[in-house]
Amino acid sequence: MEDLNDGLRTPGAIMLGGGNPAHIPAMQDYFQTLLTEMVESGKAADALCNYDGPQGKTALLNALAVLLRETLGWDIEPQNIALTNGSQSAFFYLFNLFAGRRADGSTKKVLFPLAPEYIGYADSGLEDDLFVSARPNIELLPEGQFKYHVDFEHLHIGEETGMICVSRPTNPTGNVITDEELMKLDRLANQQQHPTGD
Repeated sequence: MEDLNDGLRTPGAIMLGGGNPAHIPAMQDYFQTLLTEMVESGKAADALCNYDGPQGKTALLNALAVLLRETLGWDIEPQNIALTNGSQSAFFYLFNLFAGRRADGSTKKVLFPLAPEYIGYADSGLEDDLFVSARPNIELLPEGQFKYHVDFEHLHIGEETGMICVSRPTNPTGNVITDEELMKLDRLANQQQHPTGD
């Protein structure tokens, strides 16, 4: 474990793990300026010391809805947005909403269309055997490297599929599913009326 800790403390180390935010100097300057303004105006104490409503801060929900409408052209309102306390919590909610035992007694699964996949998902189900994964196609590259892709020829999306989930990039390998693969998965999911989580 010492080597992991040393890596975190090494100046100039580049953290490439999926949970590590990139340090972009312009954004760090912006955040520093914003935090200074919030402290001086008293908004920082309000933001840090008071609970928001169960759906999230109203001003943030309104701003997000406007941003998504204007930037992406989405027909979305604040009531269509849910804020969670992190991606792990969000995926817990999604997995258990779209998979597991249904009211009619049937069972749905979360499909990982290629593996290996993020191991942190393993504890995200309320029931056993919530997840199923598909074997990938492996492309051998020079210098002992490889890339793996969705094997669409053998990918099975059936009645038992409740949702499809893919990490981009995948932790721990750093594999990035291509835009073309993601769009093809989206088309297949829409044909079966399944949500796709990315």
